[in-house]
Amino acid sequence: MWFIDREEELKRPKRGVLQGESFVLIAPRRYGKTTLIKKVIQELKEQTINFYIDLMPYADSP
Repeated sequence: MWFIDREEELKRPKRGVLQGESFVLIAPRRYGKTTLIKKVIQELKEQTINFYIDLMPYADSP
């Protein structure tokens, strides 16, 4: 996974996860939101239990 020069963007979600807070990432498509979350999960996998569920396949479901 390529992840370059986004250390500042990682700090807030990592802190939120470790403190048990909820948070929302809002950005246009293709800005790296999913990659950012996957990186947070990867970096915290030894300290936390995480689940990643992709709901995109259900976006157009009735």
